[in-house]
Amino acid sequence: MTARPASRPASFSRFAPFQIGALAVSALLTLITLLLTPGAAHKWPNVPVFVPAYQSLLIGTYLLASYLVYGYFLQTRIRSLLWLWSGCVYTAGVLVAQFLSLPGAFVAGQRLLGGPQTTIWLWFFWHLGAGGMLLGYAFSEWRRPGRLVPDAGRSFARSAACMAAALGATLFAVTVLHDRLPVQDVGGDYSLVTSTGYGPLLQLMLFAALFFLWRASRFRTPISAWLGVVVLALALDNMITMAGGARLSIGWYVGRLNALFSALVMLVLYMQTIHRVYLKAAFNADELAIAKDKLERHQERLETLVQERTRSLEDTQNALLHAQKLEAMGKLTGGVAHDFNNVLHIIGGNLDLIRMLAGANDKVLQRCTSARDAVRRGARLSSQLLSFARKQPLQPAPTSMARVLADMDELLKRAVGERVRIELAVAPDSWNVRVDPQQLENVVLNLALNASDAMHDGGTLTISIANTVLTEDESARLQLRAREHVCIAFIDTGAGMIEEVRERAFEPFFSTKGIGKGTGLGLSMAYGFVKQSGGHIDIDSEPGQGTTITILLPRTAEAAIEKAAHQAAAVSGGAETILVVDDEIAIQDNVTEILSALGYRVLRASSADDASVVLRQHRGIDLLFTDVIMPGTMNSQQLAALARELHPTIQVLFTSGYSADAVIQDGKLKSDVKLLNKPYSDDDLARAIRAALNGSKKLYMN
Repeated sequence: MTARPASRPASFSRFAPFQIGALAVSALLTLITLLLTPGAAHKWPNVPVFVPAYQSLLIGTYLLASYLVYGYFLQTRIRSLLWLWSGCVYTAGVLVAQFLSLPGAFVAGQRLLGGPQTTIWLWFFWHLGAGGMLLGYAFSEWRRPGRLVPDAGRSFARSAACMAAALGATLFAVTVLHDRLPVQDVGGDYSLVTSTGYGPLLQLMLFAALFFLWRASRFRTPISAWLGVVVLALALDNMITMAGGARLSIGWYVGRLNALFSALVMLVLYMQTIHRVYLKAAFNADELAIAKDKLERHQERLETLVQERTRSLEDTQNALLHAQKLEAMGKLTGGVAHDFNNVLHIIGGNLDLIRMLAGANDKVLQRCTSARDAVRRGARLSSQLLSFARKQPLQPAPTSMARVLADMDELLKRAVGERVRIELAVAPDSWNVRVDPQQLENVVLNLALNASDAMHDGGTLTISIANTVLTEDESARLQLRAREHVCIAFIDTGAGMIEEVRERAFEPFFSTKGIGKGTGLGLSMAYGFVKQSGGHIDIDSEPGQGTTITILLPRTAEAAIEKAAHQAAAVSGGAETILVVDDEIAIQDNVTEILSALGYRVLRASSADDASVVLRQHRGIDLLFTDVIMPGTMNSQQLAALARELHPTIQVLFTSGYSADAVIQDGKLKSDVKLLNKPYSDDDLARAIRAALNGSKKLYMN
């Protein structure tokens, strides 16, 4: 969960950082323009280099923006982007023509195109093109947000043809039909633009674009917020230009700068927030190496952080019972694991996107694979931390311990090697237990490996299973609810432990194996799993006498179920509408990219409160994909209930890097909850989304 900065005013707490930035830039731009408007008609000296520099930079900016929008359209196939592309190309073409029409721009005392009215009319047409593309984009997003085209090539060709026709008609009007155009420029005085209504018409169109941008998104995405700044800058350009009324006035100069600023904002928007993956995908092997290095340092820093916190806790908790000490450490490591999972997810998600965009670049793919392996190692580490913290969602089922050991017999023998002999002592009438079978197998394997490491010169590991009935006093002392338990004992003939080591054996990252020979999480993971399953775990060990680890798990009267064979579903997409809710903007961007590439229509929100507005505004939302822990007045469970009320057929899929009471109850996943754990790969996301949309009654991907 993202903490709210203490210095941030409460009135701005509902705004995202990009919204505050866009609002601040808009306010500053408006204030400067309003302060200069009263003197807009005053003349400034002629700066010969201003017009060529301004015109060239403006043309280049629109052309580069059109290239970026084109690339993003090819990735997403979003129909509304064609308005932005065609508008940018049309505007750049009109600006080139206007440059040629300026007297003395290229040949002293001569204009290369048109007549005396050509320049002012091309000013009108380039503002019409820029404003028209923004109005078209905003209206399209309002009517059908995120609508995709079935054939990107054909749709682009149609858009290019329409743009070329519009540009040709414009140039024909200002040259061949020049003498029929209404006079707007009288010796450099263009105040007629205002009185004849052509200037106010542009303003009306720009404010309409601003209105539809607000209606389409409420400025809750970086694209809509900063495009709002672009529209406002163009409107302020028109306002102060009309107030100036003539060339070389203050209003004329400031208007040109406002127009240039609006184009640069749009260019930077696509370079920084939309197209960063597209531009870096081809040759970013070095960046992938840096990402991998950062990931490994994050993992090392996490281990160091937990170890440092563990040592600091020891000084203050000497008077507490051992169980209380481990409980406090569990809360600490669970919180750290949550933040680490978000970091892993952002890195892993972007690696998946880069891999998708890299094509046949073997060097990039190799770096992606290497970095992805590091993400998976980090995910396993985080999963073990959550197990210790008792925050790993469990899916318990009636399980036969005897059958589990029988199924794992060959696996255990291969894991410990030939120098260690494994003996099984299973009571023929042993009871069943209700636990998560997959997590139980992990515990058995980890404890067997720990025992093998303790027997350097070989030895015997005995795993016994027996039924145990505790007295009331024993149940109370061990803080167990039930009296009937299955006792699983792991008895090795290894070196044993001194008292100081035995007392710290369940602490995360505590290990006597030395650097690089283990994470120190095997016993702590077993401790968390057993406690979360309602049982008890204990260690009995002395130097030279071996070690016995005893686990008590409560008995269940239910019949054991057979282990289902797992087969990964094929990755597929669809055309359904999905609402993605996450307070991490980077995760929002990543999930949106992946789902859009699979054909889904994606809506997004940064909190449950924002998502509730989207649910009320849009019809036909098929799936709510929401983070469990988010800021705001509404929690994820309340959001899910509202979604089902407003959209009776909607499916709900939760995701989290740290499970809380919202989705677990008594340490188990709630019966009606479908959960995808962070970090997940693009394939995991695709399968989980498809399974949820298909109405799978139970879904949990770890």
